[in-house]
Amino acid sequence: MRLKLLAQQREIAEQIAAFEKKYQCTFAEFEKQVNAESENFEYWDDYLEWKAAVKVQSELAMRI
Repeated sequence: MRLKLLAQQREIAEQIAAFEKKYQCTFAEFEKQVNAESENFEYWDDYLEWKAAVKVQSELAMRI
């Protein structure tokens, strides 16, 4: 079970790293940028996906 959780954690970390590379910022910085802009659908889609990944990462860390 622990190995499965660690594999999921690594996958999520890679997803988050891809967003950080794409936008050259952290999730918190990106969240501020998205909230300041008006209806950029690509940003909102990425924001929702990134936000979910951050939440899953936190939950996995607690379970491990």
